[in-house]
Amino acid sequence: ILKTIELGPENVKTTVDDIPIPPKLLKDRNILSFQVDQHYTYDCEDPLHASLWTTVVGDTSMTLDYQTLPSKPDLAQFPYPLQDELNTYQPTKIGFTVPSGLSDASLEALAKTTVHLGQQNGWPEYTPFVAQGSEGENLVLVGTPDENPAISAVSSGFDVKLSGGKFQGGDGSALPEDTGVIQFIPNRYASNKAILVVSGNSPKGVLKAAQALTQNP
Repeated sequence: ILKTIELGPENVKTTVDDIPIPPKLLKDRNILSFQVDQHYTYDCEDPLHASLWTTVVGDTSMTLDYQTLPSKPDLAQFPYPLQDELNTYQPTKIGFTVPSGLSDASLEALAKTTVHLGQQNGWPEYTPFVAQGSEGENLVLVGTPDENPAISAVSSGFDVKLSGGKFQGGDGSALPEDTGVIQFIPNRYASNKAILVVSGNSPKGVLKAAQALTQNP
């Protein structure tokens, strides 16, 4: 029992109650229940008596105050945190950057990634949208760095170096054209959001990255 409130003349009008929830009681999924116990006599009661009923007016509201944790993207846990059914009370929003001029292979990679995320989604509702600029949402960037300038804009968080529009290997040389690059990093504009980058030095590499991402368990 979190709190017991006696119903009386002092709260018959608009009343605000703050009810703290001890963190130790919380688990992955929680149910909050309200119970009203009313009597008008110590003798046998009429179950239809008006005194036994509580009216909850239409403008009654409940606000949950909570704080989200910073995301720690890890491909081993993909699609989390792009999709996290335990860390949101709103539909899952994922923005896709779709610049004009994407090659056919990069468009195919975009389609594979979008569909895969839709197939992986459980609860809550999944809402994809076309991202314009650097929204503070979960983002998916598909294409080569030349095709999709947004990739270069977030490259400071990559594990693989991007220089002159080309991804480089450990020896400083450009990665092969048919090598895909997948990067999964925090969104610097929103600490609890993530950015997925499906890329490569050529559209063929981009498609390979999408295939690796969507076909592996």
